[in-house]
Amino acid sequence: MVYLALALAQLGQAPVPELKAPGFDHYTCKDKYRRSIDYYLSPAIAGKNLPIAIFISGSGGQSIWPIRNGKVAGGLQSLLLSRVKDSLRVLVVEKPCVEFGFNPPRPGTAEGCSEAFLREHTLDRWTAANDAALKAALASPGVDRRRVLAIGHSEGGIVVATLAARNRRITDVASLAGGGPNQAESLATFFGKDAVEQMQKQIASDPDSTTKFIFGHPHRRWSSFMATSTIEQALKSRARFFIGQGTKDRSVDPVGADKLEAALRAQNRDVTLVKVADGDHGFSTDPADRTGKGFSAMFDQVLAWFNKK
Repeated sequence: MVYLALALAQLGQAPVPELKAPGFDHYTCKDKYRRSIDYYLSPAIAGKNLPIAIFISGSGGQSIWPIRNGKVAGGLQSLLLSRVKDSLRVLVVEKPCVEFGFNPPRPGTAEGCSEAFLREHTLDRWTAANDAALKAALASPGVDRRRVLAIGHSEGGIVVATLAARNRRITDVASLAGGGPNQAESLATFFGKDAVEQMQKQIASDPDSTTKFIFGHPHRRWSSFMATSTIEQALKSRARFFIGQGTKDRSVDPVGADKLEAALRAQNRDVTLVKVADGDHGFSTDPADRTGKGFSAMFDQVLAWFNKK
């Protein structure tokens, strides 16, 4: 929209107003790779210092701000903001090299995304972007820095665990349908061990490729995320953990949540596991439901758990 406005201005026409993220203020910062990172933080509330809740969404090169009928629609971060009311400030980061409002042909995948995004989206580099934004947000006025809640859904589950392992300011982590063991083990549940082993061999033959795709993502993405697990990163952190999992999840093996809980308990860690009976990847028990009730209920449980501490 910025480029369109400039083009119209050059033609002597009235510029089109830039689309903005509803309910959030837009900021930029630099990460350790010297990239410009776009992040969005809900406004400060006069007279209050509030903890930050950083939300990290799942896989795919889509923008966190979908545009529908010419208007910016909120993603899950907006649903979370509606649930926290005035108890937290919500932080969300746009994936590097994703244009505001961009929607790929197959949301949730990297198909049709820019070459720049395909190069940049690795576990390490995506975690670094969130880390930089969190540090910048924590320096903002109106923030209570004593506690930080990190919430991740799906792919975001392993990212928040990795972020908590790197950033000791994070005190509480909620991994929602974020798996437990290595992603290869989860995939084997759905596609079989032999198929996944063949997949791993293909990836290992060209691990940095951004042109060879498997299941909608390039080798470079898979080789990065498969190098670790949510369990491994969670054990490196010092945060308390909330694990949310639907029992009929068809994207992440539900057993992974049990394994993550067991690994944390074995280390005497503070962990809470909440299962949604018959819940899918979005915690809905009704396949026809598009209202987000499952996520709303899960967010409410996460917030109750966080506020109880």
